[in-house]
Amino acid sequence: MSAYNRPNGNYSMKYPSKMPAPNGGNVGSYSEVKPQPIESLSPYIGSKWVIKARVTDKSPVRTWSNARSQGKLFSMTLVDGSGPIQCTIFQEGVDKFYDMLVDGSVFFFSKGVVKTANKKFSSVNSEYEISMDKEGEIWPAHVNDTSSNLFPQKVFNFLPIESLKVKEKGSVVDILGVVASVGQPQAMMTKAGNNVSKLTVMLADQTAQVELTVWDALAEQWDVPAGVVIAVKKGRVSEYNGDVSLSLSSSGSIDREVPGSQPQTLMNWFQHIEGNITVPNISRGGFGSASRGPILYRNTLEEIHRLSIGKGEKPDYVTVRGTVTHIKSDSMFYNACPNCNKKVIPVNFNNGPYRCEKCDQTHDTAESRFLVSMMLSDGTSQVWVTVFDDVAMQFFGISALELSKRAAEDPNYMTYVCTQRMYSQLVARLRVKEERYGDTGEERTRISMLGPLRWIGTPPGNEDAPVSTFSFESEVMMREIESYFA
Repeated sequence: MSAYNRPNGNYSMKYPSKMPAPNGGNVGSYSEVKPQPIESLSPYIGSKWVIKARVTDKSPVRTWSNARSQGKLFSMTLVDGSGPIQCTIFQEGVDKFYDMLVDGSVFFFSKGVVKTANKKFSSVNSEYEISMDKEGEIWPAHVNDTSSNLFPQKVFNFLPIESLKVKEKGSVVDILGVVASVGQPQAMMTKAGNNVSKLTVMLADQTAQVELTVWDALAEQWDVPAGVVIAVKKGRVSEYNGDVSLSLSSSGSIDREVPGSQPQTLMNWFQHIEGNITVPNISRGGFGSASRGPILYRNTLEEIHRLSIGKGEKPDYVTVRGTVTHIKSDSMFYNACPNCNKKVIPVNFNNGPYRCEKCDQTHDTAESRFLVSMMLSDGTSQVWVTVFDDVAMQFFGISALELSKRAAEDPNYMTYVCTQRMYSQLVARLRVKEERYGDTGEERTRISMLGPLRWIGTPPGNEDAPVSTFSFESEVMMREIESYFA
């Protein structure tokens, strides 16, 4: 039942005095329709349901034609106070509903089919999706209805850029990134002989960089400079010879105003590194140099020993997923040369002056820097790792100088900080190298933790720290398992 008449192409709103009720009967008036939350929908609920939701991300009408069928469809995201769900309308339903459904407006929806979502073609964070045809029922919420004011105008399901490496080609995703660079618009001709404009924009987050391609008017009118955080809604993943890129889908959008704390967290990271982006570029050569390596593969700690990692002439680099199970808190700092950061020795065995053998200089003061030993464990083994100043500062969320000062004022503060970080789950890059020590030439495997660290879950007391997610790490693990049977 459409809520619009279409005489001479003009649209006029009609609010029926009787509305379909979820039990198949009628309710007495518009105001008595009792919608259920989107999060309560499931394939087992049948078609006798009613939701009230805001329409967002409405796509253009798309058509298909093959040996089996032909037709048309459009999709949109519906969102209420409980969450989002994708809704796709097919065939005659396109003619019936397309013009009446306006982005940002609120409608009632009923008599659609709820089914398991195809994640390849949806970036919506929902297990299910809705399909409708002409038998579906949609009618507008009353203009004076204020209960929908809290429905979000748009919802995002951001993925770390790194995760695009494990996404299937053609998948639709939401990405939050800072603009690293902007190319020049290029004119090109498609296979169909059409002239189009193309623009390539490089985006980065704390995990990786990726190229985004935009087309036509957006390419010609692009006005977002480098250093600005943007959201890519419904970007489409492409892959060629292992290099991954993004393009904007037909229903996608670029947004500069994004709610929540994630944009500011990303901007804080960008400002902290002063625009010097060194994370891997997955659009050009995978993950860059050997010291970066293909970060999506997670080695186990047991493999470091079994595969003789680090025993060659050059260091080996591995990425692991592990838990910090012990921190040596009794010797976390050293006095460093202000010029070269090497360890200095007090000349008079007190607080100064300090002698640097490398620089062959004596300094009145020394800098306090981290040199921390901690144990990293996974389900296969455990190893001691050395954590240097820059990575330790990220791990503890405080500088060595500040931590040493607070510990001098409060003997319990060091224990407190270490306890807060114990059992942190991390994705970390390790440098592994077998080295000889002392006059005996004893061989030891030295393992150093490199940055940037990424917490799995919420980092303790450091909201700006880069994070991975349990769902992403689970997806990586499933790919690893599949590789054993390939």
